[in-house]
Amino acid sequence: MSYNIRYAQEGVGEISWSNRKELLTTQLNEVPVDIYLLQEPLDQQIIDIKKALTNFSFVGDRRVENVKWGGYNAIFYNEDKFALLESNTFWLSETPEQESKGWDAKQVTIATYALLKDKATRKRFYVLNTHLDRVGEVAKLESLKLIKRKIEEINKKHYPVIIGGDFNSKETTAPIAYFDKYFKDAKKVAQTAPIGPKGTFNYFNSRIPHKYRIDYIYVSKAIEVKSYQVLDNQYEGRYPSDHYPVYVALMLP
Repeated sequence: MSYNIRYAQEGVGEISWSNRKELLTTQLNEVPVDIYLLQEPLDQQIIDIKKALTNFSFVGDRRVENVKWGGYNAIFYNEDKFALLESNTFWLSETPEQESKGWDAKQVTIATYALLKDKATRKRFYVLNTHLDRVGEVAKLESLKLIKRKIEEINKKHYPVIIGGDFNSKETTAPIAYFDKYFKDAKKVAQTAPIGPKGTFNYFNSRIPHKYRIDYIYVSKAIEVKSYQVLDNQYEGRYPSDHYPVYVALMLP
């Protein structure tokens, strides 16, 4: 599951974290998930989600240190099923090894990855979670180019790769066209018909048309995508986040 859970705020009514965290953790536990890729969580959200996801471990780093809004691209994985072999975070910029803002981006952005081993099959695979800049068009494309280069750099043994996140890019844009050349869009290659709305951003408002997909899961060529779904459930008449989670069933080679 890839899910932009929106950063925690208080004093903003129903969308305050204290007023929606139980809705969100209910949603996280409602379907069977082995790996969650969560964008935007702050420290308190990480704490609350760790309490709700039993038997899950977490990897990730803040995108900006010593700042209240230094959110994560968090990877939660089922520790009963998977062993963590390696993990790291890099910045989406011209200087990816240090905290930095790249190209025409408005904000500092990162990618976090983990190398996991399936304890039952001993198969190894990479998972990468990212959140591209909301404004910078150059930054969006260059960030995906950097992610591709980094995967090639770290994945010398050519393990399967799963990439998810909030790309802040519509399906017809240059960043998506670029990534489509190298990885499989889970929605496009799913073996069953996609379920749920076309769009993945809901504005916390059910009355606004949700037309645009900006959240994606991509996989390397050998991975089979059994199913793809955008989960648009409401709880107590509300959405837990301003995004919908993207939920896929995958089969490793």
